[in-house]
Amino acid sequence: MAEKKQILVARARTLRRDATKAERFLWGRLRRSSFPGIRWRRQQAIGPYIADFYCPAARLIVEIDGWSHDGRDRYDDSREAGLMALGHKVMRFSNSEVLSRLDSVEEAVWRECLSQCGLKPYANL
Repeated sequence: MAEKKQILVARARTLRRDATKAERFLWGRLRRSSFPGIRWRRQQAIGPYIADFYCPAARLIVEIDGWSHDGRDRYDDSREAGLMALGHKVMRFSNSEVLSRLDSVEEAVWRECLSQCGLKPYANL
């Protein structure tokens, strides 16, 4: 069991080092949280999965899907169901969506995050 955990942690490190442009841009926004007690982790091992972004306070996972997800809908659906069974909310965005609408994606993520934490989002996030 410890060996599987070590493998996941090593894989998460590699994914952090090799982040896509979309992941780097969104991470730049999320890591500068101005909400007390709300922090984000990137490439976080959760159960047998690695989430792109994870907010423990909200139990919210944000996945950025690039070309590596093409044709993997069944796997992605199964993975999402597994994460939801562990009590997490999952949001998905494509690389192109993040790159072309970063402000809108960030706002949607923060609104969901605050909602999951039981906080009311500001009118102008």
